Amino acid sequence: MADLAASDVAVTLNPQNVDFMTHNKVTMPAIAFGDGALTYPAGGIPMPDLAHFGLNKEIKRVDIEQPANGYVYHFDRSNHKLRIFQGGAVAAGAIAAASAGTPAGSVAAPTFTGTPISPGTPAGTVDPDTHAFTGAAMGNITPAGTNSAPAFTGSELATHTHTLTGGGASAAPLAELGHVAVPATVLDLTVIGQ
Repeated sequence: MADLAASDVAVTLNPQNVDFMTHNKVTMPAIAFGDGALTYPAGGIPMPDLAHFGLNKEIKRVDIEQPANGYVYHFDRSNHKLRIFQGGAVAAGAIAAASAGTPAGSVAAPTFTGTPISPGTPAGTVDPDTHAFTGAAMGNITPAGTNSAPAFTGSELATHTHTLTGGGASAAPLAELGHVAVPATVLDLTVIGQ
């Protein structure tokens, strides 16, 4: 893939966007570059000559209206290049593994304290023709006593603690764009110079 060159940057400067000051000239050009195939060259994108920006002698200052596209644009006056920066990667958070072991011991079976119930037998007779029962039915049975709660005997699992590293750290510094294809981009500039 070929790198972007000054000839790949289109500068649009309308006459109404040129102001003359006492010692300087202020121009407000728009620059368009990138096509999704040409790549970002090391050190920045070379810019066309001063005349394209409406100047003859020098650029003293360039303000770039930053679009909200995730990049930061900087005009490198000493090298007459446009440099593109993006946020550097922040290390992902990592949680350190901590093993606190396995609980050791046993759970005792619940125990009954009280008087067990004897089931008993109903007393009476059944008429063979009508199948009717005559006699004393067995009464309601209610146990007298309590069941104990199951008890754990042994060592319980220790408290777990984990260490978090990364992720929560301050943002990483900006990094210059690598050698990647640059999408179509238009930037509005304010250029002060002579």
